[in-house]
Amino acid sequence: MCPRCGRDASVRAKPISNKIIKRENEIHLRRMQVAEALIILDRMLNDLFLSGQYFVRVIHGKGTGTLRQAVRQALAVHPLIKEYRPAFLHEGGEGVTIVELWPVQERQEGKRPLG
Repeated sequence: MCPRCGRDASVRAKPISNKIIKRENEIHLRRMQVAEALIILDRMLNDLFLSGQYFVRVIHGKGTGTLRQAVRQALAVHPLIKEYRPAFLHEGGEGVTIVELWPVQERQEGKRPLG
């Protein structure tokens, strides 16, 4: 018996898989290998675009910066991405990248950023 809550201490909650935790407008990539993370990133960006959501937080973690760098390089050439930026401190800091996707209307009209 747990002294705090009174539950049987031998019964433990199952840990949540840290692979893909899907919340609205968030993509969690922490603790993934770069190749796996980039596949999931592309798939989920497509899903968000098709569902009409245009802002997303990509959570890649701080770590060594390898995953962050790979994610930002992929975002730089992704056809659905209008712009992206590092998150401000109150948004998650260096462990998060904020992404804006092209709205369907603008995408169909062929508008692309200059430069």
